[in-house]
Amino acid sequence: AVIVEAQVGQVAVKQTSFVAFTDAKKNSGPALFVRVELTNLGEQPFIGPLAVEVRDAPPDPFEGSLGVEIFNPPRDNTSSRWELKNNMLFRNCRPFLAAGRKCRAGDDPADMVFDVNLQPGKTTIFDLVCPSMPWQPSAVEMEELVRLSHARARANFKAYWEKLLAPAMKLDLPEPRLNNLYRCVLTQIFINAYGDIMPYGAAPSNYDGSVYGVEEAWAMQALAMSGFVADAQRYIDTTHLQKRFLTKADTFT
Repeated sequence: AVIVEAQVGQVAVKQTSFVAFTDAKKNSGPALFVRVELTNLGEQPFIGPLAVEVRDAPPDPFEGSLGVEIFNPPRDNTSSRWELKNNMLFRNCRPFLAAGRKCRAGDDPADMVFDVNLQPGKTTIFDLVCPSMPWQPSAVEMEELVRLSHARARANFKAYWEKLLAPAMKLDLPEPRLNNLYRCVLTQIFINAYGDIMPYGAAPSNYDGSVYGVEEAWAMQALAMSGFVADAQRYIDTTHLQKRFLTKADTFT
């Protein structure tokens, strides 16, 4: 979960983003939830657009050149055709991003634009949701997803991580932030993992899908030391105890 705060002119901006399962009981239907809060700090009304821009990721010039490629997480590198209908942005005829309130198309087909009329001292909220791969919901499912409240999605998010981190060691340090810091590191380890594989880096990055064979072991050691022995073992078994890693090489390359 990421919270970003900024100020643009007289408008304070707070963006909260997190990924949660839409069906908390089955741990299915992962989606990215984004809430943008605008607050007018000035003495005059603010009238203007809020534009949400969606762009394809640029090609990675280092793809396949680092580490040992042992798996390929799901991705879709096909070119995009965008269309905005009923506050929903479609990519190649499939729903990609939906808004919880009325919006219009911008100059670019992949732009969602909200018209803002904000009086002094007032706050307005914009909620967006984007399904996470490999889940590709239908338009009807996407409409249901938009109706899932931000508060409920955030509750699902918090409940998932509280349950996952329940076995973790407990720290009691004078500075509260340090008590949370190691929990953030543990969550990042679980986020970075893919199935039972612990890669060196997650997408999108230069290390996407790569395993170096040594440095991932620090993540597994951290899990074991923090009370997640079974998770450390399954990552070791799947990531390192593979024939290609255990076979002796006659020539080091």
